[in-house]
Amino acid sequence: MSAEEKKAAFPLKLIDIPERQVAYIRVTNAFEMDRVLAALKTVIEWAKSQDIFSQGTLFGMTVDDPHVTPKHLYRYEVCLASSVPFECMEGMSKLKMPAMRYAAIKVSGDLHKVATAWDYLYRDWLINSAYEPEHAPALEIFLDKESAMDWSHFELDLCLPIRNQATMNS
Repeated sequence: MSAEEKKAAFPLKLIDIPERQVAYIRVTNAFEMDRVLAALKTVIEWAKSQDIFSQGTLFGMTVDDPHVTPKHLYRYEVCLASSVPFECMEGMSKLKMPAMRYAAIKVSGDLHKVATAWDYLYRDWLINSAYEPEHAPALEIFLDKESAMDWSHFELDLCLPIRNQATMNS
């Protein structure tokens, strides 16, 4: 796809996500899809048992840069953010995510389309924007939570944390 085609295919919006409590399971060796799917299933079942699934935000977070990190060490976190208090189950951790601004692209399609969208976000949009990446993980928010386990087709918001370049200290 050309840059123009990508720009048309992936309309971008800036969103501000408030501070929130997040439960997560960290998956190492996350290129093995089964490991991520197992964690996703656990988080979904736990959230339903806690009665926070319907109002919660289900998302994945990349801890490492897949281009730099060896595959077997690559970490991915399967997360659920909730405005309602919750108790983590064994094997889960909790964190408070700070309020942050994101550049977000909605993607509907397969894994290849998701990869193309990330590529556009980093290689085309970001370098030509007035922003720089914030030192925080990028997010993949599942828009259709009920079918989050179906990896033949994704409905995602890809969210890149950003800040204004002007705030840099020279």
